[in-house]
Amino acid sequence: FTKIGALLISLTGLWVMFQHSLDMGHDVVYGIAAVVGGVFFYSLGIVAVKQTNAVIPPTATMTGTLVVATTLFLTTWMIGNYEAPPSIPTRSAGAILYLGIVGSVLGIMLFYYVLQNVEATRASLITLITPGNALLLGNLLNKEPLGTDIILGTAMVMGGLLLFQFGPEINLTRV
Repeated sequence: FTKIGALLISLTGLWVMFQHSLDMGHDVVYGIAAVVGGVFFYSLGIVAVKQTNAVIPPTATMTGTLVVATTLFLTTWMIGNYEAPPSIPTRSAGAILYLGIVGSVLGIMLFYYVLQNVEATRASLITLITPGNALLLGNLLNKEPLGTDIILGTAMVMGGLLLFQFGPEINLTRV
């Protein structure tokens, strides 16, 4: 029950961080459904790879993931009839390159390396840390606003992760 409670605390923390985003209109439901669907299938893939004990090189997994993601992105782009921006500022281009290299290629390779050496539930917890870290970095690097909801939500996510990781080892009779 400790692990389920810890995950619920972390998920509640994510909701606290992003609840204000739900005020964007009725179309936000489609985005949320797409993200939840993506997380479901991504998690299903992680569990399947882990259960088969298949020794799949991280580069092969990363390549497959990026091919599927790029195909779906381009399909969405065409369906939505979007246009490319007339110009991309230097800072934005640098951020795109950074995310493409570090956030995608290197990040996915390291994640799948960890996945091969750690149980799937613990490896997938890494993805819960990302939103809070992104918001904190946005504040530090881009002076984006950092409200109490973000601080509280991040603390809840981190607390839930700590409880998940170390909760079974905590002996409350000694406290």
